[in-house]
This record gives sequence, C-alpha cells and structure tokens, in this order.
Amino acid sequence: MLELKLASLKKNGIFIRHLRLDVTPEILLKPRFITAQNREKLISEVQGFSFYIDFMEGMEKPVLMVMKTYCLNSKTIAEITNAPEALLWECVRSPEAKETTGMYAICPGVEGWIKKELGI
Repeated sequence: MLELKLASLKKNGIFIRHLRLDVTPEILLKPRFITAQNREKLISEVQGFSFYIDFMEGMEKPVLMVMKTYCLNSKTIAEITNAPEALLWECVRSPEAKETTGMYAICPGVEGWIKKELGI
C-alpha cells in the first residue's frame, strides 16, 4: 500500500475526476442485490476514489485512507501521511460518528482539508 501526502494526488487527473466525497463506509458496505436491470445503477453509487478513517481500539491514532472502488470491488490503495491528526480524532469521537468494521466516514473538517489540499 502506498503512503503519500494528499497534495501529491492533486496532479492526478484520473483521481480528481473520479473523487467521491459522498461515499462513506456505510454506503460502500451496504448490501446490494445485483440484477441485470440494476447493475449499472448500483455500480455508479460507489465507483471512484473515496476516503475513510481507519481506527479501532488499540490503534495509536486514526489514519486517513484512500479507497478505490471499480465495478463494486473495493481496495484500500493508500494511506495519507500528512492528515491533521486533530481533525481525524474529531471524526472518530464525534457523537454522529458511525463505525463500520473499523472504518469511519470523513467529517466536515477533514472534507474541508481535503478540498483545500486538492484545490477543489
């Protein structure tokens, strides 16, 4: 898995064009019943690059991760090494935070930081 600074993705046109800030772990992992009629719609719900925060009890700190989803197959592809730790803790400790198999959605503070770093 790659370890990188978020700004390094700024020049990656494919990443920027397919960035999905609306896809959360809860959305990504919800059950889907695929048929020939709904396949394309279901793929479009989650396809692209998204972020999540990896954290479980026993970990030293939360970590911002990049997930790639293509044709309903997902893979964590990178760890963002320069994410502000205080913002990540906000996402994990927020009363609204939902843990989904050790994954947390990014919160507004982290989303704002991502947009600033990527210039979007």
